[in-house]
Formats: sequence, C-alpha cells, structure tokens
Amino acid sequence: MIAYLTVLLNPADNLRLSRIINEPKRGIGQTTVESARDIADGLGRSLFSVLCEAGQFELLQKKESVISAFTGMMQSLSELLEDDKPLDFILDEILEQTGYRAMLESQGFEGAGRLENILELKSTLIRYQEANPDGSLGGFLEEISLYTDLDNYDPGSDAVVLMTIHSAKGLEFDTVFIAGMDEGIFPGNSAMLNPKEVEEERRLAYVAITRAKKKLVITTAQKRMFFGRTIYSRPSRFIEELPEGAVTLTDNTTPQRPAQAKPQTKAPRGPGGAATSITVGGRP
Repeated sequence: MIAYLTVLLNPADNLRLSRIINEPKRGIGQTTVESARDIADGLGRSLFSVLCEAGQFELLQKKESVISAFTGMMQSLSELLEDDKPLDFILDEILEQTGYRAMLESQGFEGAGRLENILELKSTLIRYQEANPDGSLGGFLEEISLYTDLDNYDPGSDAVVLMTIHSAKGLEFDTVFIAGMDEGIFPGNSAMLNPKEVEEERRLAYVAITRAKKKLVITTAQKRMFFGRTIYSRPSRFIEELPEGAVTLTDNTTPQRPAQAKPQTKAPRGPGGAATSITVGGRP
C-alpha cells in the first residue's frame, strides 16, 4: 500500500512501480516489465511514461490492454490526490480499485491478518491528518519512513541493529555497515537524472557515514540480481569522494574466467562478481 501511495505521489519511482505493477496479479508478467524497463532506460524516460504509451512499442503491444487498464487506474487514483481528497479515502480507493482487498479476503486467515495491518496503516493516516490539517501525502510518507523499532533499542545487547539511514539520524555506533553502495542503488537511477536529487542523496550518504565512531564498512557488488535481472555496476560516486588515505579496500570477488580489462577506479574491483568491501577508519 505504501508503494501504491508513493507511485501516486511520484509516478517516476520505478522501484516501487515495479513492486505494484502486477500485485495483485493482472497479467503484466516479468518479461513484459523487463521489456518496458529496457525501453525506458534506452529512451531515458520513466517506466510509467513508457507504460502509458505501450501501444507505440512493438514489444508491449500484445499486453497493451492490461497495461492500459493499470495506467488508467493509477491516473484515476492520482486525480483523487489532485482533488485533495482525504488520504484515508484515497487508501480505501486503492484497496478497492486495485483489487488488493479482494485478493486478501480470498486468502483466508493469512489475508485477514495482512488486511488488519493495512487498516492500521489507515488509522495512522487518520491520526496524521488530525495532527497535521495541512499535511500532504509526501509529508506522511516522509514521516512513516522514520518509523523504527529503535524505541526498544538496547545499547548493551549483543545484537545487530538494522535500520534505515533516515532513522539513524542523531545516533552513533562504534561500527556501522552500509550495504549496496553502488551507482544505481545509492544514488538511485532516478536520482541520477536530477542534480538536486543527487545532492539530497549525497547528504543522506553523509548521514550514514558519520554514524560510525570507530569503523565503517561499505559493501558493493560488481554484479547482483535486481528485480529478476543480473545487473553490473560500479562503486557509488560517494565512495570515490571519501578521503583516499582513510579507505582500505578488501576484494572478495569470486574468481572467474579472465574478462576484458576495465578502467581502474578509486575503488577497484576484482575479476569476479561477488562483493567488495571498503573499510573506512574513523570518521571522514
């Protein structure tokens, strides 16, 4: 539901759009999504904009009717947002128009539990609107992104604490791990098209990096499975901006048959495809 709300606010959010496009099932399979994504990447456009013109692309024409039904539904829901309808009303409409409620009700006991979670989300939406009469969907999504179990965090416990970067603001730890710091992930593909969004992600990277008091470990991968596809990437630009003298590279890539040599970067990789970790001693 949060992914649906996010796409209503920002149709160019390809990550969340990929999560909801066939949930519940509506006949838009992974092959179709990958074809649309490849077209979007080639044209430098958002996935949603390509889906809205599915009939113009040969690879998508066979699925034009179901794709158009989906994009039409999303555009109809977006109009509710533009008309300043209450956020809890919009959530109800998403549940009904997408068929998500019907899907959960058909799942028996398990679906009932999931539906209860969504109704709790609705309660949270109502409380947000009561506390913020001028509040927006963007404000609500930003607020819930900060929700975490840190209220129960025990600094003395022998356990790893998993959290978002947003929720880590104001906290410090002796050792911090930042996973998946690759171009296309952090910063994300959509952010890289907008200098302002890249700068915002750079500030977020600074927050993550400076949570570490003694040791910071940043992991990257030469290739990874991402939404059912194998993608190749390079280390995030934010790693290259770290002071060179503070960084120690550990290459844990899996040896494979020799590949064509590639230009070296400040954070080089091995010839394989597993993972590389960059350790930063102390705060940069």
